[in-house]
Amino acid sequence: MKRVIRGGTVVTPQDVFEQADVVIEGSKIVGVGPGIACGEECEVISAEGLIVSPGYVDIHVHGSAGHDTMDGTREAIAGMAQFFATHGVTSFCPTSMTMGGEQIMQAVRAVRECMDNPVQGAQPLGVHLEGPYIDAKMKGA
Repeated sequence: MKRVIRGGTVVTPQDVFEQADVVIEGSKIVGVGPGIACGEECEVISAEGLIVSPGYVDIHVHGSAGHDTMDGTREAIAGMAQFFATHGVTSFCPTSMTMGGEQIMQAVRAVRECMDNPVQGAQPLGVHLEGPYIDAKMKGA
């Protein structure tokens, strides 16, 4: 079934279209532009007065909404994912902090669990390991 996001300001890497439509078939965008007609029955999502843009990818984020990567739980990563999705983030790399090896591995396992069994909202892409792996002589904060 086709879906149309109609009437928003559409931002692409090449252009900005005022009051344009985005036509989606399945999971693929098949058309972008002002007044694109959907010659068959389709779901219409009104975007009038809104900006329609590609989703954001956050490659370095420790936490949000009371959750932290170093909580080391699926619930923490899922809470972050749900919060990020409300702000246009579609995927992210939960970031560790300089801590003991077991704490870091617990966080890595929680992220892996969310990658293997996807959470609702933004999706974790992997883990951004921040310290102590940057420089052995300069480890720590």
